[in-house]
Amino acid sequence: MKTLKTPLLLLALCTMLLTTMTCKKDPTKNAVLPPATQAGKNTAGFILNNEVWVPYAKCGYAWSTNACGKISGEYHLTGPAESDFSFVFTRKRERAGKSSYLALYGTKITSTGEKIDSINVSFRGENSSGNTDYYIGPLMGSKFIITRLDTVNKIISGEFELILRESNSSKQITLKNGRFDLQMDVCLCD
Repeated sequence: MKTLKTPLLLLALCTMLLTTMTCKKDPTKNAVLPPATQAGKNTAGFILNNEVWVPYAKCGYAWSTNACGKISGEYHLTGPAESDFSFVFTRKRERAGKSSYLALYGTKITSTGEKIDSINVSFRGENSSGNTDYYIGPLMGSKFIITRLDTVNKIISGEFELILRESNSSKQITLKNGRFDLQMDVCLCD
């Protein structure tokens, strides 16, 4: 009986070690909203339905995973549409097999302050199918404030609260306590 217990104990220990090494917790679960900084820290986040939403996308091989899967950002200092910008924040929850993203884009942001009239927004939720769980805006009552625009050090930071409408219905969502602190040209994955 003693010889049977030892191999079973070793098998149980090995299984536990392998499970611990290969299974990682969902990094988006119990996420913390990043502080509202202005240092180009490449952070973003907001609260949706009382849950903190922060971007996360695992890095992978260039041909199989977008290297800019977590945060992709462009801010053009020159060109035909001076100061055009676009920022996309993506959250991929691999264990749940779900993803969502927030896209902010606009033109002519050349100073700090309220810029809600200069942006367009789209948000695709984790349960999207066609136009269901796909939201557009911003709607009246939204705010989008640029808190730092530093073209020398290439930093753009801001805060937002966005009210969006589902594209095929009148359903609305609000992205609360939103913030971003980015290098003007950023391409990140985890």
